[in-house]
Amino acid sequence: MQASQFATLADHVRNLPESGAARDRGLHRLTDLYASTEAAAALQSAARRTGGSPALAPVLARATSIFGDGVEDLRLMTDHFAAREQLRDAVTAPEFLSLVPALVLEMRELASTRPETGACTLGTALEMWHWTVEYFSRGEGASSDSAIRAVDELAEILCPLLAARCLAVEVATDAVAGTPAEKALRANLCHVMSARAAAATSAACAELVFGYRKHLVWDAEGCATCFAGEALDDLEAIIPGMASGVRARGDVIEADGTHPVKAGPCARFDGLEGFVRLRNRLDGCLTGARLAKDSAANALERSMASLSASEGNS
Repeated sequence: MQASQFATLADHVRNLPESGAARDRGLHRLTDLYASTEAAAALQSAARRTGGSPALAPVLARATSIFGDGVEDLRLMTDHFAAREQLRDAVTAPEFLSLVPALVLEMRELASTRPETGACTLGTALEMWHWTVEYFSRGEGASSDSAIRAVDELAEILCPLLAARCLAVEVATDAVAGTPAEKALRANLCHVMSARAAAATSAACAELVFGYRKHLVWDAEGCATCFAGEALDDLEAIIPGMASGVRARGDVIEADGTHPVKAGPCARFDGLEGFVRLRNRLDGCLTGARLAKDSAANALERSMASLSASEGNS
């Protein structure tokens, strides 16, 4: 962490409540902030290097203009439209999309030696992102009027993932000098950033994939796969508990036409099985992320206490 950032962090910590849940929440927010700042610096450093992949280099360069210093910038609403279009064109180029599986493998391999970085979580998130881009570029979603808007959003969603990936590579290769305590803190910050970027990607991709599908209603098409109450009652004589079990978990149309009180039959996953599997896996990949955040927050607090003590003695 840069010295100027460290001093600013000390000021923030001093302004927190002395104890209690409010202090814990404040420390967690500061941890998120500085994890994003570290990731943004790693992204900018990677973008400046000239020896990168010809497919990856332009994407990193354009991502820095969007992700900035890791903090949301209101200028994105006004003067970054050209940058967003350039980023979208770069990430949807066949050369880059064909590179994404290699980035996923890179994170898997990194995680095998440095699991504390959260790199495995990033690998799954990148895989989900790639699936979603393909869905809106060449899959079922490509035929909708929303495809261009979805791909535009997906390009921006990739930025924090790339920043987290660059930070993970730096941490794993010890590219930044520091004491063992500082390196441990940076690894935890990397895990925090990886988890936050992955969770945001999961939510955004799910909103895009499912959000542009028309929800089923209680009509002939929507009820085509619903269970018939009379048929279930007939099966009850053969399989005891069948009727009550299905009624508890599925959509059933009774003989008088009544059905569960909700908007319509539950959404179907036809054609989306791969996406659903990835999202379930990604939820599991978040295991341990909050432990890393707690560890990072505690380390930051200890560092600030040591700094305050040294200032008092000087």
